[in-house]
Amino acid sequence: MQGEVAGDGHDRLERTVHEVYGRIAEGASFIEATEAVSRLLDCHILGVHADDIPSRTSVVQISGPATAHDMGQLMAEYQRHWQGENTWLQRGMAHLQRFGFSDGDDAVTASELLQMPYYARFLSPLDIRHGIAFLLEGGATGSVTVLSMNRSRGIGHFQPDEKAQLPLLLPHLRSAYRLSKQLQEERTTSASLRALLDAAGPGIALISGDGTLCEINEVARHAIEAVGCTHPLRKGAVFAFSSA
Repeated sequence: MQGEVAGDGHDRLERTVHEVYGRIAEGASFIEATEAVSRLLDCHILGVHADDIPSRTSVVQISGPATAHDMGQLMAEYQRHWQGENTWLQRGMAHLQRFGFSDGDDAVTASELLQMPYYARFLSPLDIRHGIAFLLEGGATGSVTVLSMNRSRGIGHFQPDEKAQLPLLLPHLRSAYRLSKQLQEERTTSASLRALLDAAGPGIALISGDGTLCEINEVARHAIEAVGCTHPLRKGAVFAFSSA
């Protein structure tokens, strides 16, 4: 049975949630933002797994105390050897689907885990012995995206008061993940639009319905400056300027 979150613990959890949203608003990736949660739960390795259950394929991002080169090798190792063979995820999927989170210790016994090739080849080199998973999106019959928080043997099991925080964290993690994806899509769209504008031959300016200048390339900017106009454009329009 899960414990309760005491006053100090609740305050720390609230500060952590605020930090996650703040980091995303500042432009951090989702996995960078959730490093605050890994500190809250005393975890040293976190990962975002995109697992396609029917095809047994996985893509993973990992964050922890290692160099970028080492992290790249670890992600490649996971995807090459352990596609569809994440024992914690497989065993804990039913609980994950029902509650949105699961504790690996509830899914696989210690003696069983220590004998598994998955543990020897992937978990042990990272000093991962205990793990919590949050279901960010997806269903049991298709693809799922999972955030895993992992701690060492030395830190030990997740305690009842720590596990009591999981249902409180879950809706915020899901919301932050959706927000992160939305902002990334908007940044990608904006970057693509900027590239198209800059590559265009004529000058182009995009004006919103309320008269806000949304985008303008250098050719259009120079054309406007050359004639000394501060607001020559009609609202809700796209204008092209000759570079001559």
